[in-house]
Amino acid sequence: PKNILHIEIDSDVLRTEDWSRTLAFLQKHDSRHAVMLRPGPLALAKTLLRQPLGKLLTCIAAVVRSHPKNAFYIVARALAFHAQVLYWKNALSPFPNAKVALIGYEALFPKPLSLALAERGIHTYATQERLHMSFHNQINAVIDTYFTASDFAGAQWKKKPYSHIFRHVPTGLYRVDMLKKYQRPEPCPPAVVVFDFHSELDREFADAQFNVTWKSNHAFYEDILRLAALHPDHTFVIRGKNDAWTTIPFFKDVYEAILASDNVVINTMYDSLDESYKLAANARLIISRPSSIAEECSAIGIPVIIHDYMPHIPHYFSHIMPWGALNPYVHSLEELATRTAAILNGSFSPSSEMDADRQRIFGAYDDTTVQQKIQQHILSHLAQSDKRSL
Repeated sequence: PKNILHIEIDSDVLRTEDWSRTLAFLQKHDSRHAVMLRPGPLALAKTLLRQPLGKLLTCIAAVVRSHPKNAFYIVARALAFHAQVLYWKNALSPFPNAKVALIGYEALFPKPLSLALAERGIHTYATQERLHMSFHNQINAVIDTYFTASDFAGAQWKKKPYSHIFRHVPTGLYRVDMLKKYQRPEPCPPAVVVFDFHSELDREFADAQFNVTWKSNHAFYEDILRLAALHPDHTFVIRGKNDAWTTIPFFKDVYEAILASDNVVINTMYDSLDESYKLAANARLIISRPSSIAEECSAIGIPVIIHDYMPHIPHYFSHIMPWGALNPYVHSLEELATRTAAILNGSFSPSSEMDADRQRIFGAYDDTTVQQKIQQHILSHLAQSDKRSL
């Protein structure tokens, strides 16, 4: 719709296929878009130089008096942050009629931009992207209204000392609606859907990110091949953010082994909207590296196993969030094989403790109305805002 303006602030995104698809979607729905890139050092310096010198010197003097030992560090950080707020405030000036800002990814949204929106009187909304972020104290946000996965998740965010969220509204994870939408009542082929991490084409860059190293991703595919050999009656469908790893020579042996396998396939339907959710919705089992879709599947009772180990690390994610009886993590091939067999041969059944922990952690928001409730809340706010402006 024409009354929605999509603003992109990350220059890296503009060079990706995702941005091309986003542009096509916006054009199809007759929506406008703009680009406001994050400021660099030169832009911030120019922003500061335009400010009254007296106020800046007064603030600097106050910091020096109160924190003489760390004054330089504190002043530098404070000036940089202040400059960013001013930069974003100026960048927002072409949109005087804006009333709300819908934040796409709360964990990465710049806090100076949040404050600039607040100064402009623009109400910020965000939906919880991933449940486990509630437990990362280094991940913070400044938001007016935050649609959380559950009361449990909201309570964790309230404990964060460097977050400021005015209102928590528990609605459920919004993409759960898609899983429910694509679930079919008729029996499906016995498929195990495997969600992997992506592999960077540049090995040095990949190895700098410990969880997506080529070695760890290669080991993951080897584990899936071993599992598939133990369960020839089930198809294992590998689905990632992309399939770039299949072009990297380092993966040639495992890729050829997958191609030769009778029951392991690589899903490459990246032009199909919601393909991951279509696959997951009707899976017999989800085996995943730590991911948002694994959390969403667990929220509605789809069996989930999270592969939480690598050749150089015995575990790296399971300590972050307490899952209770739902605990989906495995830390070895033996543990992965044992749990997979229990689910696929039918000997595993959810306990009452698991059901209780699922409701405690995710809430009872699996009725396909999560997105509708979020939309209604925002539209209600806009209607009240229009009345106040009359």
